[in-house]
Amino acid sequence: GAMMLSGEGKEKDEAAAFALLREAAEDGECSAMCNLGLMYEGGILVPEDPATAMAYYRQAADLGYPPAFYHMAMMAFDGKAGIPDLDPMGLLEAAGGGGCAEAVRQLGERFYYGDGVEADMEMACQYFRAGADMDDAACMYDLGVMIVRGEARASYDGEEYDLILASADAGYGPAKELANKTAEG
Repeated sequence: GAMMLSGEGKEKDEAAAFALLREAAEDGECSAMCNLGLMYEGGILVPEDPATAMAYYRQAADLGYPPAFYHMAMMAFDGKAGIPDLDPMGLLEAAGGGGCAEAVRQLGERFYYGDGVEADMEMACQYFRAGADMDDAACMYDLGVMIVRGEARASYDGEEYDLILASADAGYGPAKELANKTAEG
C-alpha cells in the first residue's frame, strides 16, 4: 500500500493504496496502521482528522509497535492528541526503548533544549549516543557537535570527527555542510 501511495516500484495509485492500507490495518499490520494515522493526521487523501489518526496510532501502540508511540507523543506535544492524561515523554521512552531512532533523537533534542523537560546535557548526550548507535545520522552529528563544544562530560577520545563524518557520509545536510566548510579550510 505505501509503495503504491508513493509510486515506489509500482504505478502510483492513491485510491488503491489507501484501500490496501486499510485492509492491512484491519489484518493487524502495525505499519499500515501508522501510515493511515499519518494520512489522517496530515490530511493526505482524506480530511484531516486527529482523533482518527490517534485511534490508528493507539491500535498499533497496543500491539507494541514503537513508531506508534513516537507518533502519539508528537501529536501530544503538538496539542492534537485529544487525550489529556497522555505522557508524551513516557511515549517517547517506550518508542526509543523499542528501537525507534526518531524517538531517541527527539528525546535528545528535548533534553538538549529543555523542551518539555529541564535541560540536561548529560541526558541529551546519552540519547544522542543511543541514536548514533542506531546509525541515526542526526544523532551522530548532534553528539559530535556536543563533544566539539565541550557539552559532553564523557570522554570520547576524538570520536567527534568520526561521528560528524559518518553523519555527512549518511547524507545528513548539516554534517555535509560542516564537512565541506572544514575541507575548504
